[in-house]
Amino acid sequence: MADEKKIKVSNGYLKPGDMVAVKRKGGLYEHFCIYLGNGMVVHFSGDKYNDKDEKVGSGLGADAFIQLTNFKNFMNGQKNDTARVVRVKYPLNPSETIKRAKSLVGKGKGTYSLKYNNCETIAYWCKTGNYLVNKLMKSQIKYQMQLVR
Repeated sequence: MADEKKIKVSNGYLKPGDMVAVKRKGGLYEHFCIYLGNGMVVHFSGDKYNDKDEKVGSGLGADAFIQLTNFKNFMNGQKNDTARVVRVKYPLNPSETIKRAKSLVGKGKGTYSLKYNNCETIAYWCKTGNYLVNKLMKSQIKYQMQLVR
């Protein structure tokens, strides 16, 4: 087996099974993936590439699906030091995380939802086995709890 390709990000080197986030649009949001090793990732995206690895389109909603791509494409022209490994409580072991991520490749077309089913929720499920309650939902729940008190 070939040596693992070393990819440095802001908080260390990527290891297979890592959940990775990169800031997009000047920090407006983060895009997430699972790093498989050897420069490959799985992420939920509408980006399209040709056989020369050139970006030829982008979209969300019905166009988005869970795809296997290389780390360079995931970074979308940004420098590696803008990415970070996301640390979570109670992570699954790397081989289980990778198995989950690979099982999703090609799925999800037409199911993308900014609130409920997106790159972060998919990566979190792969990494922990749990579904993520996103920040917006957490703030809505907290607000509703304050109303009840």
